[in-house]
Amino acid sequence: MKTKLIPLILLFLVMVRCTTEMINEKPPLAKVEPVEDVYFGKKVADPYRYMENLQDTVVLNWLKQQSDYAREVLNNIPGRQSLIEKMMEFEDRTTTQSSWPTITENDRYFYTKTTTPDLITKVYFKLNKESEEELLFDPGSFEADSNKVYQLANYFPSHDGSNVAIALMQKGLEIPLRIIINVDSKELYPERLERSFNFTWLPDGNGFLHQPLSSGDRHDPGLWSNTKIYHHILNTDPSNDREIFSREKYPEFNLTPEDVNIPFIFNGCNFIFVGAATTDRRLNIFYAPIHELGKDKISWKRLFGREEEVYSFRVTENDLYILTPKDAPNFKILKTSLNNPDVANAELVIAENPNARISNFRLTKEGLFYTLTFNGVEEKVYFLAFGTTKAVELKLPISAGSIYLATKGFKYSDLWLGI
Repeated sequence: MKTKLIPLILLFLVMVRCTTEMINEKPPLAKVEPVEDVYFGKKVADPYRYMENLQDTVVLNWLKQQSDYAREVLNNIPGRQSLIEKMMEFEDRTTTQSSWPTITENDRYFYTKTTTPDLITKVYFKLNKESEEELLFDPGSFEADSNKVYQLANYFPSHDGSNVAIALMQKGLEIPLRIIINVDSKELYPERLERSFNFTWLPDGNGFLHQPLSSGDRHDPGLWSNTKIYHHILNTDPSNDREIFSREKYPEFNLTPEDVNIPFIFNGCNFIFVGAATTDRRLNIFYAPIHELGKDKISWKRLFGREEEVYSFRVTENDLYILTPKDAPNFKILKTSLNNPDVANAELVIAENPNARISNFRLTKEGLFYTLTFNGVEEKVYFLAFGTTKAVELKLPISAGSIYLATKGFKYSDLWLGI
């Protein structure tokens, strides 16, 4: 494979070089205007600070010259247009693209389909795996009498599949509008939740937790600052939503304005969780008993912090399973009590593999499934039954470059694999 690929790459580079040699005028180099800052007593020069001003005509002209030159080089590559036409021919053979389904606890299937050539993504569902699919929601029909054009951002079915929360965005605005649709009647609930972003249904399906953006202006630098989580009760006015978690409400956690608070719930678990997310992949998680949701002051506790280096976790009613690279660069899976977590002294469940990285894991009623990635190009899936110590590899019908795992929760036996 490599011996065939190298001559093709060399041929492409030769073609590009010959093409650029045929183009006479190269764009000018950017001018240098050093600006010095002092950090901790050390001078640091930035020669291109002026380029941050995208209203400056000098900057705009330089960018346009670079773009024009790059376009001319690309357009003059021999065979480029025929390659594009062949790729478009392959693309035209695909009439629809479907997403991975979300399966609810009562085996309803929800998924999206994007059709060509209109490229509108719509939500579909099946009452069970064998039933006929039904169109649930078409963004093109929403507020069709207005001049607004909406596209689907995401969707979340309730645990029993009776309702679906749908986030829409007007093209070009990037600010979500959340609506709720009843699956059986296909009718919308009256509420419209502006700027509603991160979202999770409550177990009874009569409400949900969501995190609205701080502003309705996508250019606002504080759009993602000081995020708050609210409790919404279905079929009520969103202005009455109760704030349940924020930096201001719980200053004892020392959150920063940049922490994006994300709510989530594991089906069958008696706790609600909040992740304070940043660009740091190490998780910072808080949790509280779900029965306290109606209280003005919820007894949130830290489940674990970034210093404990947890990258992913799953729960049962009483146990907490974590994925961590701490003292294990290829990751390992540990278990501790959910009610009294002690990550530092957690039990080892899956040891680090020296030749492969643990990339994902899920829990079912019977045990733990996890995937190992070999050299970044091959994945295999393994199963460890509860009460045993040796995992077994699942034999797949084909070799997998990557594997997606999905379950309905730790109280169910079902497992889905996407290969």
